[in-house]
Amino acid sequence: LVGKTTIGLELWKIMKVVDYLQTLEEVAPDRIGFYGISQGGLTALHIGAVEQRLAATVSTAYFNLRAPKLVVSDDRYTALIDTIGTDKFIPNLLTEFSDWDIASLICPRPLLFEAGRLDNAVYWEMLLKEYERVEEVYERLGISERVGLDLHDGAHEINAEVSFPFLDRWLKADSGTPSQ
Repeated sequence: LVGKTTIGLELWKIMKVVDYLQTLEEVAPDRIGFYGISQGGLTALHIGAVEQRLAATVSTAYFNLRAPKLVVSDDRYTALIDTIGTDKFIPNLLTEFSDWDIASLICPRPLLFEAGRLDNAVYWEMLLKEYERVEEVYERLGISERVGLDLHDGAHEINAEVSFPFLDRWLKADSGTPSQ
């Protein structure tokens, strides 16, 4: 998909940014992370899966049970079929992957999900079901400290109280993050 769909083009651009960042003297090439909210949360999930050079990823206000989020209208969240967000419909995605499948491709690298209970973009009860599957992947490998969920009481927003320390921990020189 890289370069062939809207999200593929976005991923390609970010891969080129990582190429550039790794050329900078002031950047530690093995300690680059990605943090995105909303559309950026979608991007974070997908770029974390395909860009092995990212040492840590935070996906905010996006991770969910993908099928209902896309096509099932509900008062508790906004289904994408009820919006103009047609760029979120990735060909064959639902027949092949759910969000947890994509997140599992980030493993063993550190991954944090962030969402607000008052956010109508992510229905937190569906998020919890999907997160359990990702958490199980990390637990089976004995690296459960590398995955996390910050389900805060806010809305469609970043809650830096957990995410910033998470990134700080995993992007420091002595973090133990495997070099890519």
